[in-house]
Amino acid sequence: MIAIYALFKLLQVVAVVVFLGNASLGLFWVAHAESTGDARMIGHAMRGIIRADRWFTMPGIVLIVGGGVAAAVSGGLKMLSVGWILGAILMFGLSGLLFGMALSPLQRQIVAATDANADFQATQAMLRRWHVLGWLALLPLSLAVAMMVLKWPA
Repeated sequence: MIAIYALFKLLQVVAVVVFLGNASLGLFWVAHAESTGDARMIGHAMRGIIRADRWFTMPGIVLIVGGGVAAAVSGGLKMLSVGWILGAILMFGLSGLLFGMALSPLQRQIVAATDANADFQATQAMLRRWHVLGWLALLPLSLAVAMMVLKWPA
């Protein structure tokens, strides 16, 4: 019989794979659209990122948090007393702050700029900022995964 802890852990791992994959591929698809030099393609790609956030990122957050809390509770782990759980929560929160306060609004600004045929250099400046912030948001997520897999710090 599979323990309930293992099922919740599986749910969380699958959610993390989808969530992290979506975040990583977003950076790729926008860069790919940028390589065309076509503002319409860039806007289309960014709208796709926003849509993917609704379909994959937001449900992924719910499943990651829900699965993680359920796994910790069913496994008898005290989330705020176990270093690797607390560290992963903090990294996940840091990434969420970057996304909510900087990346998400910037994505909407980029779409508005491409729809309005704004100055392409201004759009490129926003895109450079978006890429930097995207990588900065991805780093703590990757660190959170490493903490959870390696159970570090103990």
